[in-house]
Amino acid sequence: MRGDVTVLNAGELLLGRFEGRTADRETTLKDIVKRSCRRRIQSGPRRQSGAGTLEVLVALSLLSIVLVGLVGLFMVSLSSGATSDASSIATNLARARLEQVRSLTRPAMIAENGTRSEQIMPWGQRRTFTIETSVDGSSPPFLDVLVTVSWQTAYAASCRADRSTAPCRGTVVTQKRALETRVWDPEAP
Repeated sequence: MRGDVTVLNAGELLLGRFEGRTADRETTLKDIVKRSCRRRIQSGPRRQSGAGTLEVLVALSLLSIVLVGLVGLFMVSLSSGATSDASSIATNLARARLEQVRSLTRPAMIAENGTRSEQIMPWGQRRTFTIETSVDGSSPPFLDVLVTVSWQTAYAASCRADRSTAPCRGTVVTQKRALETRVWDPEAP
């Protein structure tokens, strides 16, 4: 007991056990419920929880900023994939041409010096690869064979949908892949 006020715990209130305790004011469960209801009525309507217009606008603006960044990242990954694909095709074309030249005789290899050919790969996608072959026989008994494959890539391009022969507009970059080998010919003069 503190001063003249009796301290009752919740269990005692619920069970109605006031046995011999006195207080300035006797408190019952009904009194507690009445007081809490009066407080709610006096305080007015509670503020409703939920998202307001301003919160929704802020959330949508943040979402749009994130989505614009993701779209940009997606576009970069697509162009990187296309560049990687073209580089792999160019490397394979250079290897094939190098093996083709290596299978020739020495006079036929020297005749291949300065040749140039074009090939569209993969079929139906309008990407033209230019294959240049140079053979240097200045240091017998060796022949130095260099195969260079070049192609163009248009970045930020707009191409016609009908796949016509009109070039794409955008920043055009010429890329090259070169393979070189030295062939030893024991029968060289």
